Formats: sequence, C-alpha cells, structure tokens
Amino acid sequence: MTGTLKFPSQRGRPVMTTSPVERAADHFVSALAQWRVERGMTKKQLAARMGFDPSYVSHVEGRRHKPTEDFAHFGASQGTLSKRELPVS
Repeated sequence: MTGTLKFPSQRGRPVMTTSPVERAADHFVSALAQWRVERGMTKKQLAARMGFDPSYVSHVEGRRHKPTEDFAHFGASQGTLSKRELPVS
C-alpha cells in the first residue's frame, strides 16, 4: 500500500500508520515506555505519578488507545517527561 509505513509493535506484529499524527503518537508511546523502563517503573507506578488510570496507561503502551494531548502534556507538566524528552516528529 503506497504511503503506509510499518512500525513494530510490542507483540511483533506491524502497526500500520498512515498519518503524521499516528506516527507521532507511536513515537511518543515508544519514548514513554522507554522512559518508564529506564527508570524501573511499572505502568501502575507511572499511572499514579501522572494521575491516570493504570489500565489507560497499559492500553496506550499496548497501542489499543491513542494517547490524548492532555495525557502527553500532563506527563510533561508533572515531570514525567521533560519538554526535551517529548518526542517531536
């Protein structure tokens, strides 16, 4: 399919993304998961730190939900990810 990029998912299946917004969301989720793992945090701990439900964080990392703009900005404003660490497309 022309114009479609494939990115690996956590389950080894390709995730098809076609828009810049989808690619940015995928990049953000990857960066967030890496940030969390590098700090030895569980998804539950990250959710508590950000003030979000643990299932939402899990669904975002699992690519079942797209991260909302509020989720990304709240994470940055609370120091979960610094402005420099936020992925930019």
